[in-house]
Amino acid sequence: MAGLSGWQGQAAPGRVLRALCLFCAAVLGGEAVAASEARPERPACADVALVLAIDASGSIDDGDFALQMQGYAAAFRDGAVHAALRSAGRVDVAVVVWGDSAARSEIVPFRRLAGVEDATALAAALERFPRAAGWGNTGLARALDTALDLLAAPEVCAERRIVDLSGDGRQVYFRSRHMQATLPGVRARAEAMGVTINALAIETRDPGMAEYFRQHVMVGHDAFVMRAATMRDFAEAIAAKLRLELTAGTAGDLRMKRRM
Repeated sequence: MAGLSGWQGQAAPGRVLRALCLFCAAVLGGEAVAASEARPERPACADVALVLAIDASGSIDDGDFALQMQGYAAAFRDGAVHAALRSAGRVDVAVVVWGDSAARSEIVPFRRLAGVEDATALAAALERFPRAAGWGNTGLARALDTALDLLAAPEVCAERRIVDLSGDGRQVYFRSRHMQATLPGVRARAEAMGVTINALAIETRDPGMAEYFRQHVMVGHDAFVMRAATMRDFAEAIAAKLRLELTAGTAGDLRMKRRM
């Protein structure tokens, strides 16, 4: 008890105050460190944010849809595409599977492809993707508008933003339907956002699709259109298209353009 009494004597208030200050600093400092450790770091901005807009409209039957998804899957397993992904830097990819202009598209949110494992995981997801959306008319404008919505989201941060559209039909308009988007309006929106829209024309039914896409869909810096004469050509064409858009502006890009 004497020791306790002595600690509470005249000198005690100064020691107590200093002790309390040290204790508070330790506690508050520890809480600050804990809060800092608990707060997740915001992922670094991507170099490329890429939306794959895949046709599942009425002109695409189940066999054609399967060939498209297998083609995308093969592309993301391809070593040359992996090299293009490395060259592009940080790449985020999302998917919009679209169909009728009045129907809601199926969306796979953005994921970062930081290595081969991420690319092959995306390939497996695309290969297994169920056809829940689609059918009906060809809603190109609705599909592109949905892709632009994804790219405009506040959490999306990228130096280059690209929509990679594939399809085999022209936009269909119905007077009785409330049109949420038109191709001229969507192209103007993409241009204002600084988004590039590239297209792969599947010309199995319409040999003029590539030219139609050039006139009514393609927009933006380094934009281009490629073609697949048949669905059997799709896998090779989409792999070449991904390599080209991922490496846009590089020496590899210039060599590929000379062969187009």
